[in-house]
Amino acid sequence: MKGTVTYNGPPLAVGTITFVPTGKKGIKCGERIENGHYQIDPPFRPMPGPHRVEIRSDKPTGKKYKNEFGEVFDVTREGLPDKYHSWKKTVSPLTAAIFPIPITAQSGRANFNLSAGGRIISHPLCFLEEVGRDST
Repeated sequence: MKGTVTYNGPPLAVGTITFVPTGKKGIKCGERIENGHYQIDPPFRPMPGPHRVEIRSDKPTGKKYKNEFGEVFDVTREGLPDKYHSWKKTVSPLTAAIFPIPITAQSGRANFNLSAGGRIISHPLCFLEEVGRDST
C-alpha cells in the first residue's frame, strides 16, 4: 500500500500516517511520510475494512533544547490542523476504505490532499492484494 500526502499544494515534507481500523478486526498501522510519499509493505499493511486516518507533521518552533547528553534539538509542535489527527476531543475526518482484490491487480493507493482551510479528499478507496499474499 502506498500513496501521497500534500498540504496546501506541495508534498508534505516529513510526517506520519496512521490507519486506525473502525471495524471489529485489525490493528492500527502506519508509516513515515517523506517528500509526500509513504509506503506500507506487507505484512504491516492495514487489514481490509474501514479505517480512520491520522496524519501528523511536526514543525520546528525556532526554539532549541538540550537533552541529558548535551545534544541540541529543535523544539517542535504539530504543524497540521487538529482536524487531520486525533487531538483532544477532535477526531480526524480522514477515512480510507480498504478492500482485497486478486493478486493480479496493482497495489493499492490512498492519496490525501490536505489544506489549511478545510477542503480534503477524505474517502479514498484502496484495493490491496489478497491477505497473506504479496505481488513482487
